[in-house]
Amino acid sequence: TNNLRQLTKVIVVMIIVYLVMKAFLIISVPKYLNGPMWVYAIRFFKRYFQFDCLLVGSLFAIINISAIKTFLTQKRFQLFVYIVLLVVYITNFDYRGFSWEVYSVLFGLMILNLVNSTSLINMEYPWLSYLGKISYGLYMYHYIVVALVIRLITINRLLVYLYVFAGTIILATLSYELIEKRFLKIKSKKYALLKTG
Repeated sequence: TNNLRQLTKVIVVMIIVYLVMKAFLIISVPKYLNGPMWVYAIRFFKRYFQFDCLLVGSLFAIINISAIKTFLTQKRFQLFVYIVLLVVYITNFDYRGFSWEVYSVLFGLMILNLVNSTSLINMEYPWLSYLGKISYGLYMYHYIVVALVIRLITINRLLVYLYVFAGTIILATLSYELIEKRFLKIKSKKYALLKTG
């Protein structure tokens, strides 16, 4: 647990340093830095380089195995988080450049609650379990399906979403059933897990 405490401290310090840097850039860039290169670099950093959100996610992974989880997974707190998330989503407020951070904390709290047995929302359905099994294919093939569908269909945005959604699930299912399952069987037959301790 000592290593876990040190890791938590490092993550918190990195989040604070990143947020201070981002706040400095938001405040100082319009006043002092001019020129297209600086403006583009700062916009990229503020909008797309969300390293702190990755750190917030890792912090919630640590929270999931710690004692503070019992407070964060209480039913009243879950309800509070869902209400705040709904209000934040409906208002669509900018939070002065810190929208990603607000959403990362709220979604982190939501995911923390969804993966625990005290969750207000039941996620134990066979079709969701199957989506979990094919999740690697969903991740790997979605970009290919998006690129193909956009090249073929540009008229109706709703059709693009439907075809991408269906096509990705079909391709991931085929990959899982025809390729991945075979390798999983080989892995379980030829390679044993070593147990220690």
